[in-house]
Amino acid sequence: MFINAKLDPQTARYATLAIGVVYFLFACSAPLLIDRVGRRPLSLFQLIACLIALSLLTLFTGIQQYEQATWASYGTIGALVLYMCVYGVGSPIPWMITGELFNQHFRSTAVTVSVFAAYFMAMIISSAYLPFQQMVGVTFSYMPFIVVSCISIVVLYFILPETKNRDVNDIVNEVRARNHSLSLGMPWNSLSQEGRTENKHIEALSPSIHSCRLESIREHEQKNIREFCEILGKF
Repeated sequence: MFINAKLDPQTARYATLAIGVVYFLFACSAPLLIDRVGRRPLSLFQLIACLIALSLLTLFTGIQQYEQATWASYGTIGALVLYMCVYGVGSPIPWMITGELFNQHFRSTAVTVSVFAAYFMAMIISSAYLPFQQMVGVTFSYMPFIVVSCISIVVLYFILPETKNRDVNDIVNEVRARNHSLSLGMPWNSLSQEGRTENKHIEALSPSIHSCRLESIREHEQKNIREFCEILGKF
């Protein structure tokens, strides 16, 4: 990539080393930021920053290719460093959030499917990127990633809930509410106050429902004890 950006081999090697070091350092800071900032905000920030970095990379690569501007090569390095920084910060989120979005019954299946999808797409990208780059050129070879980033930002903004310090059932209920809101053609933020009030009433009734269930269980146990005593009395 750096050779295509018209960098000399020695500078390209140093740039590759710098990108690896930067990615490692920012990936090490990811656990602290994930718990401090939250999964949803950090995911959206990562996608938006990656979109900006890919756009800058496309811009500087195009300037270097068509305008023969030597300074654009350093802009390419800066864009790649920016991309690896933000990618390193948010890269652990997809691996951990899958286990927080599903209850125990479906968790293993969901994690298996997500890992398979991730490595399957990595295989496709590794196999198809170089032929695609040769077909459209270096400048436009980043466009599929830009399109996917845009789609991911929109989808996650409307669907992805925050999972930090939340119960799985609470998360599942919010996902269902988001899907119901979108099926009605309304964004999640414009969900009717009536629906939110109804959810609050349900939450308020939960202790009463739990108390009724316990009372029913006690009555059933007492009935069984009486029947058992009657059977013993016959003997």
